[in-house]
Amino acid sequence: MSDPGITHAEADLRALLADMGELEVMQQVKDLCQRYGLAKGDVMALWRQEHQPTGKGAGPKLAGRPISELLCPAEPWPEAVDGAAWLEECEHELQRYLAMPEGAHVALAAWCLYTHAWQRFGYAPYVVFTSPAPACGKSSALRACQRLSGLPLSSGSLTTATLFRVVDAHHPVLLLDEQDGRLERNEEMRLLLNEGFQKGGVVLRCVGDDAEPRAFDCFGPKALASIGALPSTILSRSIVVPMERSQDPLEPLGPNDYPEELARLRRQGARWAADHSRGLGTLPSVPGMDGRLLDKWGPLLAVAEAAGEAWLPRVVKAAHALHFDEAEESEHIELLADVGRYFESLRRSPTEWPEFVVTESILRALNALPEARWSESGPKKDGLTSHGLARHFRNFRVKPTQEPDGQRRRGYATAPIRRACTIYCPEVFSPGVPSESVPSVPSVRDGSLPLDSNASNTSNASKGGVGENENADPDGGDPLDQLF
Repeated sequence: MSDPGITHAEADLRALLADMGELEVMQQVKDLCQRYGLAKGDVMALWRQEHQPTGKGAGPKLAGRPISELLCPAEPWPEAVDGAAWLEECEHELQRYLAMPEGAHVALAAWCLYTHAWQRFGYAPYVVFTSPAPACGKSSALRACQRLSGLPLSSGSLTTATLFRVVDAHHPVLLLDEQDGRLERNEEMRLLLNEGFQKGGVVLRCVGDDAEPRAFDCFGPKALASIGALPSTILSRSIVVPMERSQDPLEPLGPNDYPEELARLRRQGARWAADHSRGLGTLPSVPGMDGRLLDKWGPLLAVAEAAGEAWLPRVVKAAHALHFDEAEESEHIELLADVGRYFESLRRSPTEWPEFVVTESILRALNALPEARWSESGPKKDGLTSHGLARHFRNFRVKPTQEPDGQRRRGYATAPIRRACTIYCPEVFSPGVPSESVPSVPSVRDGSLPLDSNASNTSNASKGGVGENENADPDGGDPLDQLF
């Protein structure tokens, strides 16, 4: 029997709301208000009443706010939008707020437009804002993405369990700040981000009283900010934008700044995507772009081509410019890998590592590598220096220190470097694997690295690892043993 106090219109609305999810009702709330002559608050109150748990199984009121209250879908612009003009204006607006290298403003404009139609593609490229120090504009860049993207959700403290549940339930554009250090400590989060790059990427978890295995979707675009390097598996899925402190004044974009121009561009981006999404999904063929490079740039190239022919070559040019900049991140990881291999050659047993290595020994080993770039680096191109080594290691939050035995020699504890290797270049070694099975580098311990720069046996610099030098002193008489 129906409630006599409820009108037919309200009963019809309640029946409609009962079948709607929270995100769906937020997307349609404006139309519902106009159709039933109600305020937005009244419609949402009715929805909550229809979905409020009742009866014996109803639990206590949950603390916090529903995630949907933080998600605000962009209301499409009422008129058709020219994609090329949108990208042009978006690039100009980004230049007002952000100091970024050549091509980055073009790439970020294309990425923001892509976020309005990302579900049409098989890959979800990430954007990673990096800098060598704080106060380089990374947070402002994430705010710009929030003001322009399709369904943004910003957080710097998402746990692994929260992340995949939020993505599976709401499919937002995730904006993750302050990721330096967090991803180093959380291997599960790194694996989840790796899976979320490709459509169909899921995470499996057992849920409920019966521990039933369930699949959670983690596919979707994400933007991250970090001081220093991130794991190579994430960088390979990302458009890396190195941020820098501007020499010229920029307009501020603080937490409370919501410029009208960006709000309008966001709505226009939603309208453009609604009008053109059917034609998206096929990646254009661009010479020289294939493999992972095409995976992460292809969706942006497709959006640029659909927006206007003049924008495709501009995004291609930006891709090549930023891909060149990614080489610096690769250089840091390459050095870390070489140092990891050097430490591997010093390992006395599967579990026995030197605790400390002096800087001079690391530099000798790196500069002696025949095919590496280190012997030609440095301010005078005569070899890597202690300052250059410290600069590379700073990206992994590794700092030089004094030898713990009180001899006041400068060097590095091996544990933080080994831990960084397992994160950024895990192919170097695995704990517990005998060192003979890992490619070695010259070592002062095995005699393949000369003790004297004028020694005659420099040709041995590329030979052998631990135990491969037949002339090594079996009693450990090497005068540099004390360094380890």
